[in-house]
Amino acid sequence: MGDLKHGLRFKTPRSAEIFEKWLNDNCGGEAELVVEDFSVGTSDKKLAVFFEIQSDLQAFKEAYRTI
Repeated sequence: MGDLKHGLRFKTPRSAEIFEKWLNDNCGGEAELVVEDFSVGTSDKKLAVFFEIQSDLQAFKEAYRTI
């Protein structure tokens, strides 16, 4: 795996699978999605996503609302 030095953490009620699919379909470099925390009984979760290429991070930020 490459050097995943670009990343961000966020909270979302959306499924991690939705973000994994976007990463697989849209990243030019390596990317990793990590579930950091989730609440039992709610859909809220804390995710972290890390990218090898900074432009993939920028693309993710721009696309986030449409994912």
